[in-house]
Amino acid sequence: MTDKKATRKLSRIEWLENALDAISHEGGAKLRIDSLVRALGVTKGSFYWHFKDRDDFVFRLIDYWHERYTLTVSDYLDDIDGSADVKLRKLMEMIFVEQLARHDLAIRSWAIAEPKLRKRVKRTDDYRLKYLRNLFSEIGFDKKEADLRARVFLGETAWEAALFEIMTKSQRMEKASAFFNLLVNGSDGS
Repeated sequence: MTDKKATRKLSRIEWLENALDAISHEGGAKLRIDSLVRALGVTKGSFYWHFKDRDDFVFRLIDYWHERYTLTVSDYLDDIDGSADVKLRKLMEMIFVEQLARHDLAIRSWAIAEPKLRKRVKRTDDYRLKYLRNLFSEIGFDKKEADLRARVFLGETAWEAALFEIMTKSQRMEKASAFFNLLVNGSDGS
């Protein structure tokens, strides 16, 4: 009889995505190799095939979160032909509909508890703030207003992610549109 646990293989991306989900549901403090191995039905060898140790794993996890949920999105938006408001609206729709901020609060909470992660999380926040400030500036807001709107955007999208699971896709689209109108036009459009 073959042991399924021994034959199942996970890619590095599968490890990282599963770890992000675990952090979002249980918090970073409970992120343990043994727990992940059990939950995923694989051996520790699968983990050590991809990662040197827990520190290597958590640093790669934060880097993956930065690349997948920040750089990939900004690269996509940079390739769109259109004005800053078109890009900002698309960004809001992507975040709300595809739930791209679903790990943000958990990652930030984890970074508070594990200081060695703070620098990497701050790098992501700084990148996002700069990107958003630039969009709001291109729309026509002065430096102070662009910064404030960028900060409100980051906070709201991270917090709203906690509510996404109870919203339908159309409700999330409606929320993205109202949020865009509020930040850009000063009213929610109703």
